Amino acid sequence: MKSFVTHSLTNPLLFVNKSRGAKWQSIVLALLITVFAAFLLTNYHWQHAALAFVAVALGVVFYRCQFGFASTWRALILRGDGSGLRAQMLWIILAALPFALLTGAGDVLPAQATANVRPLTMAIVAGAFIFGIGMQLGGACTSGSIVGVGSGNGVPVLSLIGFVVGALWAAVHIEFWNELPAYAAFSFYQEWGLGGAVVLMLMAAAVAVATRWLPQNTPVESSRSLSLYRGAIYISLLSVLILILGKQPWGLINGFTIAGGKALVLAGHEDIIFWEFWTRYANGEEVLEQGWFAGSQMVTTVAMLLGVALAAAFAGELKSPLRRYEPKRLLLSIAGGVMMGYGAQISYGCNIGSYVSALSSGSAHGWLWLLAAFGGAAVGVAVRKVTGLEK
Repeated sequence: MKSFVTHSLTNPLLFVNKSRGAKWQSIVLALLITVFAAFLLTNYHWQHAALAFVAVALGVVFYRCQFGFASTWRALILRGDGSGLRAQMLWIILAALPFALLTGAGDVLPAQATANVRPLTMAIVAGAFIFGIGMQLGGACTSGSIVGVGSGNGVPVLSLIGFVVGALWAAVHIEFWNELPAYAAFSFYQEWGLGGAVVLMLMAAAVAVATRWLPQNTPVESSRSLSLYRGAIYISLLSVLILILGKQPWGLINGFTIAGGKALVLAGHEDIIFWEFWTRYANGEEVLEQGWFAGSQMVTTVAMLLGVALAAAFAGELKSPLRRYEPKRLLLSIAGGVMMGYGAQISYGCNIGSYVSALSSGSAHGWLWLLAAFGGAAVGVAVRKVTGLEK
């Protein structure tokens, strides 16, 4: 017992193959989640605490079902494996009608939350394209990086740091991007009510069916597909709960940008309040002065990370990040993170906010983001081959 305690102090993550270590990891993480929820309940309100538990469940599902975007898009580009994109379309199909009802489509129910509807802009095309390249260089999208960090992989930590840097960098230039040509926002739900939700569901189904016709270089494992589809079902339900509790669709980018802004203020750079970026908020100064978890996006991000760690620990798969990494991999991870943060900021969100949540909200800009980001991903895959990341 003494040697176990000594090892615990010198290496908090423990060895994953030790059943006793996995047990203690799980207990500690469960306690951390409980303390985090209690902190939110005490300092904010019950919806924040409830959001935390929902996001913990999201982390568990993402980890256990291996749900992701970067790797599945790469599989589609390289091998014709469309199972990942089909799972994403299933998520959208299942979430569309609840989102339409909760955001007041067709006046069936009073609006309970705001929809993520944005104009169709050239900034979305540019930002999504940049994001697509970045997530292939970094090896994971934003949510995938959170999953990597939570499971003990040190490389995605650099991606998330780069993400914050890129988001703040884009915030400095946001006025330029906002002046690019744009078309009015189009919402399927605002135009056609619940009929718009049906149209959106049919479009997503058509995309899913179309991937079945793609030539496949290697057979797709049925167990892998089932895991993705099961994950899509769970995540769609959890995304609806986030909409109900947070009063807005699930997103990530603004949480990272606000966190970066708060860090700059703490470092003595109070002048950032005068950036054009903060004018999108009713009171930018208040946003920067509020508590770190006043916004729902920071709550869901941290809680999701804890959920991933809990799932990895429970499975005895939590790794130690203190191991050797190839320098080239580290550099590309940072570069990819910066590109993702910059691209997500100017295109209203990452693969969560401007793709799945946008389409679930009935916004046409989600389709524009998907097409541009997929084009960027194809370029990113080509760069991976040149750099030796893709064999």
